[in-house]
Formats: sequence, C-alpha cells, structure tokens
Amino acid sequence: MRDTHGFFVAFVDFGWEEFKVAAEYQGDGHRTDRTQWRRDQSRLAELASCGWIVVPCTADDLKTPVAFVRRLLKTLALRGCVL
Repeated sequence: MRDTHGFFVAFVDFGWEEFKVAAEYQGDGHRTDRTQWRRDQSRLAELASCGWIVVPCTADDLKTPVAFVRRLLKTLALRGCVL
C-alpha cells in the first residue's frame, strides 16, 4: 500500500485498494509482544491517515467466520463496494 505521493506505507494481509479497506489478521504475538504492538499501532495510524479502514481478524473470528465476513462486507459497503 502506498500513499498519495507513492511512498510505501505498509503491506496488508488483504486489501481492496479501490475502497481503501484492509483485513488484517492479529495473532496473539501482536498483542503480547510490546515491540510488535507498538509497531502495529504506528502502522495502523499511518494507514488511517491515508484514509484506510482496517478490519481486524483474530483466531476467534476464524472459529466463527460469518461474523467477521459480515463486518468486512459492511465496511466495504460503507466505501461504495457493491457485491
């Protein structure tokens, strides 16, 4: 993902660039490792400053993916995606 000037901002797990929506898996390491957590917070802030909405996904979401997919589809719809 690049900003409006073409500078690299971040790689995302799944992204819909046209709608500026990303889905990101957040494993426990993203929560328990202080350095990783801080890096993630800066990265998420940078994505937000570029107009992106990041929809997080955790291991629990993978147990009941319908709720996660519903959140993702709602977010895409807010950005004008028609499925």
